[in-house]
Amino acid sequence: MVEQMEPDRGDARLRTLAQELGDKACPVCARPMREHFIDHSTRNAVLNCPVPHPGAWDRDAFEPVNELGMVIHARPNSTPSTP
Repeated sequence: MVEQMEPDRGDARLRTLAQELGDKACPVCARPMREHFIDHSTRNAVLNCPVPHPGAWDRDAFEPVNELGMVIHARPNSTPSTP
């Protein structure tokens, strides 16, 4: 005896929800969210926007970075304050 599986009705609802969310604008680049990838493999989710940022990637390419990978900006000639 072969049992016929009943179609999952929740699947259509999820598809509709995914389509609605995909049509919403990204808060960073304003493009549709369906063009993006959100990496949930770590504790902090990472949003990858598909929009190229001309000149942004190499702006600080040759600057020194700290332990977090953030650029260390040199402070203008700061003199220590004397009390």
